[in-house]
Amino acid sequence: MFDFCPQTGKACGFASESNFNPDTGKKDETTEVFCGVASGYDTRQKNLPRCWKDMSKPEKAKHSKQMKDKFVSLQITGRR
Repeated sequence: MFDFCPQTGKACGFASESNFNPDTGKKDETTEVFCGVASGYDTRQKNLPRCWKDMSKPEKAKHSKQMKDKFVSLQITGRR
């Protein structure tokens, strides 16, 4: 918590670093920043178009749907 968030350019109470990879469901060597307030399958900061707190409801719904579709496609191909 309170890690540096590249999206906002400052420390955020919802930002947290982890080496978990949601695409594979396992830990990797690379550490990435996750957003704790975003909902959905993949909450990595790099996947968010902008800060979750600044997004409108339609933007949040669109992003969550895109991440769900990505998760389903990974399940179908057997990568997850």
